[in-house]
Amino acid sequence: MDARGGYGTTVVILHWLIAIAIGVLIGTGWYMVDLEKGTPPVARFYNFHKSIGLIVLVLVALLISARLRDRPGPLPGTVPAWEVRAAEWSHRIFYVLLVLVPLSGYIESNFAKWGIRFFGLHLPSWLPENPTLYAVFNRIHVYSANLFAALIGLHIVAALAHALRRDGVMSRILPRRSRVRGAGGDSGIG
Repeated sequence: MDARGGYGTTVVILHWLIAIAIGVLIGTGWYMVDLEKGTPPVARFYNFHKSIGLIVLVLVALLISARLRDRPGPLPGTVPAWEVRAAEWSHRIFYVLLVLVPLSGYIESNFAKWGIRFFGLHLPSWLPENPTLYAVFNRIHVYSANLFAALIGLHIVAALAHALRRDGVMSRILPRRSRVRGAGGDSGIG
């Protein structure tokens, strides 16, 4: 935890790296499913999507580890109790989906005949090809990813509301930079 009751530097950096990566995953995921099957662009987009997904799995493991060590202080007292409860529950659901979405995609890919190419490097499948189980994990991946996209939209709206209210909630997850004391200027974390 940092001095302002927000998240520490490690959590902030991981949050924003994961947010960017998930934005890329959602964009490529929605785009690639409409491409003509069996064409080179399909393979490129799917392999890129899988590669970024594996990176997200690693980043999420690091984030969970950091969050277990670095718990932020309570939300400001001006935040209504219902919003505190909503934030707690949405964060719990976020963490479930942060694990479920990429993990189901990884398992799904291991049941497929194509496997995974991590930025061109073929990763061996650890499961036998199984179209039925592939379909099950594909559905889990697609439905949970769409639920996650909706939750992310809600998260962004809530973050913007807090930013407009200037209640200090948004600043808890923003990167901090030191300001140098100048003539008549302010110093400190800003």
